[in-house]
Amino acid sequence: MSTDGAPIPTDIISTGSAPSSAPGSPKNRVKFLCSHGGKILPRPADGHLKYVGGETRVISVPRDIPFQELMKKLTYLIDGEMILKYQVVSEDLDALVSVKSDEDLRHMLDEIDRYENAGAPKLRAFLFPTNPVVMENQIGPWTAWRLSNGTSMPSTA
Repeated sequence: MSTDGAPIPTDIISTGSAPSSAPGSPKNRVKFLCSHGGKILPRPADGHLKYVGGETRVISVPRDIPFQELMKKLTYLIDGEMILKYQVVSEDLDALVSVKSDEDLRHMLDEIDRYENAGAPKLRAFLFPTNPVVMENQIGPWTAWRLSNGTSMPSTA
């Protein structure tokens, strides 16, 4: 019993903390890595894509966050419209999944759960400008073609 005579929930007595279903509890939040401001470039040695530069932050949000609220949280310090994409663990960086709605966000959260259940590293998400400025001489014609058309260079034969 508490000092006012009301019963104290057993999960507070046994753990000394709030119930696990409380809004701020770790079970009601998800964490993922979010990178922005960098570029996806091929590694010189093998051509596999990697993310270079920019910043990466650990993001923790409530599981029930709406898509628009998540985007506000992610982009509050970034100028311009951004799009959110994430990498599925078994895929390379040329197969990023776009998140544009509450339904897409639910799929991303399902992937986060799958990562955690498998003991895999945190899901990695990326913010990209919706209208990127690409100068071909910065990235080279092969990389520009690969990023816009697929994963392999067309044959020259």
